[in-house]
Parts: sequence; C-alpha cells; structure tokens
Amino acid sequence: MNHKFAVFYVTVISVALVGSLSASHLNQTWKHVVFTFPPEAQKVVENGTATMEVKWRWLPETLEMMVKVNDDDFDNKTCCDEIELLFDSDNNGNLTSNKPGQHWSYFSEDINDHGIFFPYYNGSYAVLEKCFVLYDTDNYYTGYSGAVQFFRCRCLDCWKRYLLVVFNGSCIYREGEGYTFKLSIPIEHINVKPPTPIHIAFTDQSFVYQTPRPLDSSHYVIFAEFTG
Repeated sequence: MNHKFAVFYVTVISVALVGSLSASHLNQTWKHVVFTFPPEAQKVVENGTATMEVKWRWLPETLEMMVKVNDDDFDNKTCCDEIELLFDSDNNGNLTSNKPGQHWSYFSEDINDHGIFFPYYNGSYAVLEKCFVLYDTDNYYTGYSGAVQFFRCRCLDCWKRYLLVVFNGSCIYREGEGYTFKLSIPIEHINVKPPTPIHIAFTDQSFVYQTPRPLDSSHYVIFAEFTG
C-alpha cells in the first residue's frame, strides 16, 4: 500500500510540474488578432480596407506588443500619427470611457486606468495615468471618437502631471505596408495581469493639413477592444 501511494504521489507531482511548465509556455507564446475596417467606416486608408494587426505576449515582467497599421500615407507633416492603448489599471473589470451609462466627471480624480501614447516620430512611448476612451459626439470632441485621452487637457503641464514614465520603442513606416510599432511594456507601470481588457486605437492626423480641414475627423481614428 505504501509503495502504491508513493508511485501515485510522484505521478501527481509530475503532472503538476508539466502543467505548470505548459502554462508558463503558453503565457509567453505570441497571440495574434487582426481588426479590419471597411472603406465606409474610416479614412485611414483611402478607397480601401484599413487593418490593425496586434501581436502580444506576456513575459514575467513585461508585455511585449507589435502593432501593424496599413496607413497608406506617411505623415511627415503633423508628426502625430500614433497608437494609443488603455488598460484596466484600477482592476475594476471595465475600461474607463464616457459611453452612456458610465458615470464619471471629466475632472474626476478617482479614475486611474493607465494609457500609452506612441507617436511614430520619436521612437518612444509614454505611460500616463488617469486615461479614458473618448466617445463624445458633440462638435468639440467628435474628431477623437474612440481615441484614448487623458484627463483635463493635453497641455504640457497636464502631460507632466499625469506622466508616469517614458520608454524607448521602435516604429517604422514602409511604403505599401504602413506602420509597425514595437513595445516592451513593464507590467508594473500598467498594473494589470492576463487576462485583461485592452483598448487600442490608431489616430491618423493627415486631416490636419487638408484644405478645407474636415470638421468631423472621427473617421481618421480606428479602434478596437480585445482580451489580452
């Protein structure tokens, strides 16, 4: 009887170890999702379908991400084409937004989801606290529907106030392919662990230098949510 128990005990330990190793391996495997946006829903790609391809994996201390957007024009004038990410950093199960039914004030201090802003031009991205997804439909905010914003304003003083940290990333643009953003995000600064909801947006600022400038620029933002 003791012999049988010993064999059973070893077997259980072996299974547990294999399961642990498998879970660790799966956690570090790249995952992949592609979002598509038809011509009538966006103007990031003129007369075509816009795609936003996201790859990610969780390492013990970082979230690795690669984001590809097939933007068909390289914005070297406004220097503001960027990807934006929002994380459930307050761990309440919801991504903060101003969709109907989500009650918060634009000046609230008790909301603390963290956002990432990565413009293509300088190869670095910033992590800011107190961020949210802007879904306003009035004239003042229409141009940023679906984009990630941070509270109060976008002036330099506000940026410094909510800035947590800046990291180096990489971004390249290839004709016929679009942008490729690569990030290695320290988990401690976004305060989440998988599985977790993630909002991602890409803002194409080409409308800024159009004549006449569009009053509604919401079609120059593509966005989606997924479980990371």
